Amino acid sequence: MLLGSSIHRLNSIGSGSREVEYYDKLSSSFQVNIFGYTGTIRDRKFNDIAPRIRNKWLYSIWGPLYYYGKYKQVRIVRAKQLWGCWSGWMFARLIGCPFIIRCGYVWADSFLNNRGGIGRIGSILIKAIENTLIQRADAYIFAAEHVQKKYSKQIGVKKYSIIPNGYNTEYFTVKSTTKKYDYVYVGRLIELKGIDLILDVAQSRPEAKFLVIGDGPYREKISECKNVEIISHVQNHELPKYFNESTAVISLSRTEGNPKATIEGILCGLYPVLSDIPAHQEIVAQLGYGTIVEDIAGVPNKVDELKIDSELLEKFRIQNDQVAVVNKEVQFMTVVINEFQS
Repeated sequence: MLLGSSIHRLNSIGSGSREVEYYDKLSSSFQVNIFGYTGTIRDRKFNDIAPRIRNKWLYSIWGPLYYYGKYKQVRIVRAKQLWGCWSGWMFARLIGCPFIIRCGYVWADSFLNNRGGIGRIGSILIKAIENTLIQRADAYIFAAEHVQKKYSKQIGVKKYSIIPNGYNTEYFTVKSTTKKYDYVYVGRLIELKGIDLILDVAQSRPEAKFLVIGDGPYREKISECKNVEIISHVQNHELPKYFNESTAVISLSRTEGNPKATIEGILCGLYPVLSDIPAHQEIVAQLGYGTIVEDIAGVPNKVDELKIDSELLEKFRIQNDQVAVVNKEVQFMTVVINEFQS
């Protein structure tokens, strides 16, 4: 698991059910043990291990040493993200099994965009840490093609697979409802995610109705905009209600890996209006329609003229279905296990 994260923490921001569904489906093929940092989730198919030390940094080192004796039959270790993956690497080396890192986004790019002003030496240090961590794995799962390309030199000839996030297409489906909002945004209210640009769009288009779901430093500024309705917290399985009341999903993020909420909105039949970054370019290319904007002037004025293609959307839904994605990951991990044993 990601350092300092857990299903408990994801529940607090509304996305825990997405994680639970994924591990339940993965547990149909593997016995899954989660190395988490807070609490446990009971009555599930997987085993969520409670932390033994409150300090997450100490636990990230001590935990693998402690659990090594209890889980000697583990066949493969997968780190959910790059940051904190040293726990998985230690555990896999102690047991003698293959180690996979899953990269949903480019960690150094996100870190440097989110914490600017650390200088040239700081940037070099962050990228050195990233290079050191990424090279520890035996194989890789990348959530998007542009993430794989970013790390291609570091991983060399090691095995990898591009497997996007999977989604519950029974929850996230198209329904005919009255449209209350022109645009909906879901995510953190921070500049890295482009919320300042969305605010500029809303202020310049008083006739348009915006729904913003999320919390962060820009909450107060967003709340002052009369044509924006803001909701701080919505559980993941309740998002379709709001998506189906909207016409378009908007994200003007400055960096993304495989943006979950944006894709969930598309699965509900929303037209995507997205910033000009690799992750968004890949989504529009896969989907077959959508608007990529270089600046806020490119955001469409008339959302009722934005049209989706039902046949292309159905293909997109099949490609991003959670069951199909989990099956692809199971196949890849099985190959890695078999090659490691031989």
